[in-house]
Amino acid sequence: TNIDHIIDKINLVEIAIQSGVLPEGEENDNCYFCRYKYLCIKPEDKKLKIETSPSLVEAAQQYKDAMEAEKVAGDMKSNAIATLLTHAKQNKVDKFKVAGVSFTYHGWKPKNYLDQTTLKAQEPEIYNKYLVSKESDSYSIRRLKE
Repeated sequence: TNIDHIIDKINLVEIAIQSGVLPEGEENDNCYFCRYKYLCIKPEDKKLKIETSPSLVEAAQQYKDAMEAEKVAGDMKSNAIATLLTHAKQNKVDKFKVAGVSFTYHGWKPKNYLDQTTLKAQEPEIYNKYLVSKESDSYSIRRLKE
């Protein structure tokens, strides 16, 4: 019948689970979408080749270092923005210069979470009914010429 091959697969999986071994991986058109594909044991020829060239190792290390530096820089930038923004709001100063940086606080502006242009053009009633807005700080920071 049409279901026999499915029952056979289930039996093979059950036997593999009982023995503590993963069943052999099976490639087909659905593998790309399978959420369990990380569990499959792939044939040896499908594994990635490990490169050991010194220039590639150095490039990979530079890439990892740069990614980490971007993360650290992003955190530093976020902290700096928070400090500058807090100063502007607490002291009610819209514009100021400090250490070669110009900071301008524009006040609160809405951030909309819909594709407004398309939705408004195609479904104006739905657009108006479900528009979600959020107030957020608007500011700009520029490096000044020395």
